[in-house]
Amino acid sequence: MIKRLLFPVVVAATLATSCASAPSARTAADAPATTGDTLYPGDARVDARRLASGAESIGMSLERPGQPSRAIGSATDVLGLSSLDGAPVLLRVQTVQRGTATLIDSTWSDPRTLAPRRHRSVQPGRRLFVDWNGRAIAGRVQPASGAPVVVDSTLAVPTFDSSNWELLVRAMDLGAGVRRVLPVYDVDGRLQWYTARVTDSTTVEGRLAWIIRAELGSAGTATLTIEQVSRRLASVDVPMGQGTLRMAANGR
Repeated sequence: MIKRLLFPVVVAATLATSCASAPSARTAADAPATTGDTLYPGDARVDARRLASGAESIGMSLERPGQPSRAIGSATDVLGLSSLDGAPVLLRVQTVQRGTATLIDSTWSDPRTLAPRRHRSVQPGRRLFVDWNGRAIAGRVQPASGAPVVVDSTLAVPTFDSSNWELLVRAMDLGAGVRRVLPVYDVDGRLQWYTARVTDSTTVEGRLAWIIRAELGSAGTATLTIEQVSRRLASVDVPMGQGTLRMAANGR
């Protein structure tokens, strides 16, 4: 099952509902991997003002070689300005429906830099409560039964929220051949380094779009199609078992 990749892989948390540990100690994964291509919160090459507010309806399907595409669920993604503790933030609420299972995932981020502030998730099997204060991250993961798992980490570098990794890609300085390294914190309490590279261009209903390959650690490599002007996510394909999970804006 896919883990740690919230929208456009937010379905992962619905499919994999076990509660993972959230270690407080730093691990080898925290070792800095800084290069000139590395983006940290506050880097001017990330600008969330490139993103349009509003609601997006998403269809999800599973594709396997030699088999017809099979619809497996749907999602809505709502993005807009809000406030948190008196400061402006970008609030994102993602709702996934798969059968009778529903997941609601909410994140609060800096409205320009996407530096994370808060993450709340309600899903079958657990609830997630995480807050950021620079490199310090605190909260808890509450399973449906049993004691909560405490989140208390101070990471080697400031990170983005892994649940917004594709939002970060859409907000960064996309262009032919651009490659960026993204430090992210995932819900298992680990710092990871994702890599996004613009590999090609295409058109979506006559509009120019970038094709980006994103290396997401143990979760594999995703392929995104992002409209160049609107920065709308037209589609994303991610590995899932022996097939591919495709998420696309309805009508795409």
